Amino acid sequence: MSSFQQIDEEERLKDLFSLEILDTESEERFDHLAQLTARILRASNVGINLVDRNRQWSKSHVGIPASGKREDSLCSHALNNGYLEVPDTFADSFFKNHPAVVHPPFVRFYAGVVLHGPTGHPVGTLCIFDTEKRRLTESERELLIALGSLVEREMNFDHERVRAREALIDITRRDAETGLPNEKLFIENMKDLILVFDSEERPFALIHLRVDNLDAITRLHGRAMRDRIIAFLSNRLTAADNQTLLAARIGPSRFCAVIPLMSIRSAFDAALPLVNSLREPIEIEGHLVRADLDAGLAVYPEDSRTAEELMECARRALKSPYGIQHIYAFTPESEAHAARQLALEERLESAVIKNKTYLNYQPVFRSSNRDLVGFEALMRWNDEKFGQISPAEFIPIAEKKDRLSRLVTQWVLKTACKEARRWESNYRSATFRIGINIPAREFYQSDFIYLVKSTLADHRVVADRITLELTEESLITDIDHAIDSMQRLSEIGIKLALDDFGTGYSSLSYLRRLPVDLLKLDKNLIDDIPEDKEARSVVSGIFGIAAGLGLRTVAEGVETEEQLQLLQGLGCDLIQGYYLGKPMDADGALNLIESHHAQNSR
Repeated sequence: MSSFQQIDEEERLKDLFSLEILDTESEERFDHLAQLTARILRASNVGINLVDRNRQWSKSHVGIPASGKREDSLCSHALNNGYLEVPDTFADSFFKNHPAVVHPPFVRFYAGVVLHGPTGHPVGTLCIFDTEKRRLTESERELLIALGSLVEREMNFDHERVRAREALIDITRRDAETGLPNEKLFIENMKDLILVFDSEERPFALIHLRVDNLDAITRLHGRAMRDRIIAFLSNRLTAADNQTLLAARIGPSRFCAVIPLMSIRSAFDAALPLVNSLREPIEIEGHLVRADLDAGLAVYPEDSRTAEELMECARRALKSPYGIQHIYAFTPESEAHAARQLALEERLESAVIKNKTYLNYQPVFRSSNRDLVGFEALMRWNDEKFGQISPAEFIPIAEKKDRLSRLVTQWVLKTACKEARRWESNYRSATFRIGINIPAREFYQSDFIYLVKSTLADHRVVADRITLELTEESLITDIDHAIDSMQRLSEIGIKLALDDFGTGYSSLSYLRRLPVDLLKLDKNLIDDIPEDKEARSVVSGIFGIAAGLGLRTVAEGVETEEQLQLLQGLGCDLIQGYYLGKPMDADGALNLIESHHAQNSR
């Protein structure tokens, strides 16, 4: 009584080995099932047998053990049948010359039900046999099959339990939102990858990605929008066209990715397309939102030969001073730089709270007649331990932390407004403005406009004394929201300037939509105009666009008479730079105002 089926031997063996039961110690549960089978079916010999590639091995038995060579096993013939019964081997043309029949144990009767592994392949049998012929009744046959099901279930129980535990572990080692590995699983996967790349002597790059404006997006649009952004970034990280070998989400606003390299020197060129793909604008429910990303880059095996250390290198690279397009490479100096940044962060908060920072004021002049029209407030910090700290170093530190960014913004607004009030008290007829730089993190705070209004009111400063300077990058998180906030500020009389124009993302496509009053051209655009005809053409084109849109222009970083003359000829409205006036303290600014006021009163 049997039904023949073709067996894929390799898959069958995989199923068998996955049980991890071969050559294990005896277990009471299997011994109990073998003894139960013997009692119920009145069998002298019972075997729970597993058929390996070249042998048969008995997990449990009653009577004669059935372990030995596979070719000497009757059970191996049962594998192709769901059930095999031979009532009298002496009378069976196939089995009468079988080794197990003509040699010990001299099997005369055999009945076996096949046991299946986790994926359904036959791995062994529950069998009974005797040295006397016998024919099972239908009910005995059904009992043997039922007992086989019990053995099979018990045999697979451990595997299912292990698989369930592994699945649970895998769930806990993956990000619930994206399904990407977490940091621990990512490191384990990277260890395996290192073995492959070592054998092929090839390098790869690890990219640590930090989304700097995720909190701002959440505040503006809620968690649902944030989740859509996270899903987009996850999908882009794993897209086939990015050639990402491994990807992970290692924090609320942090991802990691591994990409292959042709050579160590090609790391930046290989990373840039991936990072840029993540920076692409995302249109969601009518909003054009962009992820503001920084990327730390570490290279295997140059920076480290272990997965854990490489992760740390990429993390520290984010604090490196050496970066191009916000991709920062790990260098030996990165660790010292990171330590310094942490120390400065801690000391800056204390300095702001204790009023140990101060403002300098750089004058802004009318291009045509060099009349003083206002100042830009510039934060300065002379630390007791580190000395004079460059704004290029401490301002980015402040802007990356919510609390510190708010402290600095409040302090600058308050201090500048106090000075504006002093100027107005001394020279009521003067119309000097103070330009105040606003970080992106603050511009998207829900209470930012209230902060500006309340600070003006507290110091009795009229709004048209203040110009808020915003960078292109501070507007790209959500252009529509930025426009709305800028319009509300304009309505109360605040002037708005687009700072460092020409250094960030292309603004010309949306410049006409922004309710700005001034364009401030970055120093890098001004430096080359005396010698570079193309640079002059670019600057001239910007001035033309600004004039067409009704915007005034400010040239920053003017350092020579030649630059000034050229800018006048190109149609620049306002001039700012060392040539006409270096940054000065509050008293120096007041003296300059007095001097110009006296000169204009003659």
